[in-house]
Amino acid sequence: MNRKVNASFLLVYILVAIIIFIIPIAIMVTFGMSNDWVVIPLILFSLIFVLWLVLVPIIAPSIFRKSAYKKLEKFGFKIEREYKNLTYTLLIDITGGKVAKIYSFNPSNPYIMDSGLIQKIWVDEMRNSINDVGIVSVKFVVNNNIEYHILYNQTVGKGKRVYLPQNHPRIISARQEAHKIACELNDSWKFARSKYRR
Repeated sequence: MNRKVNASFLLVYILVAIIIFIIPIAIMVTFGMSNDWVVIPLILFSLIFVLWLVLVPIIAPSIFRKSAYKKLEKFGFKIEREYKNLTYTLLIDITGGKVAKIYSFNPSNPYIMDSGLIQKIWVDEMRNSINDVGIVSVKFVVNNNIEYHILYNQTVGKGKRVYLPQNHPRIISARQEAHKIACELNDSWKFARSKYRR
């Protein structure tokens, strides 16, 4: 598995979801739908199933945070900036010249990058045909791999992207935050490059 996913963590996540899904089916098969009291456990387990699928990727990084931070500390990583997203956290050590990501499905194993290896940093906006903005992110290339941090990306219904006008307050805020992160990544890159020259 790659750095984004811990195989054991993902396996437990899937197995628990399957068990929660199977329990109400077993209750229905055993007791039938004619019993009124069967409806309450069915609703309860359906709710638990949805909460498990949605909340675990959000809560898991908080639970494993201490373990991840200890590993970062061991590598001499000083957390100076922290930017959270739904599926990962971006951490920047400006004065140490390092960047790290902690992914929701690999919450105890941070992925650490040397800022000196960053080849390019830019703020990216995905727009539609009428020039409204659907995604605002900061992107950077490390060892020919594009890394990114998304600041605005909203969907509704079946994954339909929400586009907002360029001057919408949410887009302006996301754009400002993206520029701030880009500057901090650039500062981290400068510190890392200065260490190479010593």
